[in-house]
Amino acid sequence: MGGSGVWKLRTFAKALMAFTVTSVSLVASASDHQVISVTVNAPGSFPYLYFDRTRQTYEGLVPDFLTHVSEQAGYSIVYLDASQFRSEENIVSGRADLYLANPEWLQNPSRFIASSPLIAHPTYLYSTQPFGTGFTADRLSGVTICAHRNYVYTGLESGFEEGRLTRVDSPDHTSMAHMLARGRCDFAVYNPYNAMDAFYQKSLCHLDVFQSPVPTSVVELPFVMRADAVALKALIDRHIEGFAVSGELEASLAHHLTGRDFPKRGKCE
Repeated sequence: MGGSGVWKLRTFAKALMAFTVTSVSLVASASDHQVISVTVNAPGSFPYLYFDRTRQTYEGLVPDFLTHVSEQAGYSIVYLDASQFRSEENIVSGRADLYLANPEWLQNPSRFIASSPLIAHPTYLYSTQPFGTGFTADRLSGVTICAHRNYVYTGLESGFEEGRLTRVDSPDHTSMAHMLARGRCDFAVYNPYNAMDAFYQKSLCHLDVFQSPVPTSVVELPFVMRADAVALKALIDRHIEGFAVSGELEASLAHHLTGRDFPKRGKCE
């Protein structure tokens, strides 16, 4: 082959290589923008994001919202099971994009940015006896409260630290409910959705359960993401607003909370 032929072959090879690299970059770029991965503190938290064992899939407000994003913007959604600590690491390392949490609950909040709030997150006390008129948690002293191990309870932490309240930790929300039923604590602390999930189990159908008249705290739940995920934050913020204005947010909660409320009266069928 002459010099001219060799030069043409080398030129073609370089062009092919450049095209291949460009194509791979475009595919990778498209993939990055088409998939949103969500890290979950398995098995999740009702009704925000919980695992449906019958359907073997995640259900709840978050999947409903992300279905809205998928339909409106063409993204695919994947879920990654993790623990609370691993969920933070998954975001920082880039293994996941989103995590539903209040930034104050994170170990290193400065490493994240947060979307607009998806929903307000109240926390209440629960008892097997009615609450008195004018009840407030800040007047409590010398009582025990069943709590979820490693959880931070904004409205109760000072009481725990001062020794006015005694915290009795459990590994999960179900065991907290059973401890309250057995009289192992005076109160249990939940957001109302986890309380519904725990106390409406068949094994506790006989139990009367009352919710405190005012919450111990109310915090906002946004999606947190890597500090440099500015474009993703803009996308999520835009769709959170649309999800709320369209009435889909309210409809999603109503769907997942059907037939559950407080006070819960003991009745087994």
